Amino acid sequence: VAENAAGAVVGALSVAAPAGTAVAWEVLNGSLPDGRFTVDTTGGTPVLRLQPGITLDHEAQASVTVTLRATFEAGGASVSYTRDLPIAVQDRNEPVAITGGTVSAALVEDRDVPAPPALPVLTATGGFGFSDPDAGTRHGVTSGFVSAVSSD
Repeated sequence: VAENAAGAVVGALSVAAPAGTAVAWEVLNGSLPDGRFTVDTTGGTPVLRLQPGITLDHEAQASVTVTLRATFEAGGASVSYTRDLPIAVQDRNEPVAITGGTVSAALVEDRDVPAPPALPVLTATGGFGFSDPDAGTRHGVTSGFVSAVSSD
């Protein structure tokens, strides 16, 4: 399943139950219910999916294993099948967050400037950083200069 995909479908489920038999599905984490997942039977074929609003993160956990339990009645007895299901969490390129961004500028006129027709000097300083959850991604910085000439 792709990381950061809320409510994503993991896959269709099936169990060898007699035709027309109702099957109760449970998704477990060990012996406890795993609230991140649900089995959706509204389309007829049971589908394992993430709960609405729930996502998985590849950088935090590249794979997740859940235990599926299917229970049904057959021949007057309750039958239960339990299987562990490993789920690979696919890595997606996530957006880079730019942090900081404080910039200051000062207009320095008539100081250390050659005689006219030289223009005043505008000096800008500042800093910012990057935050990227995708390890090993390289980033570059492009800066530009815009000038304007004005005379009074």
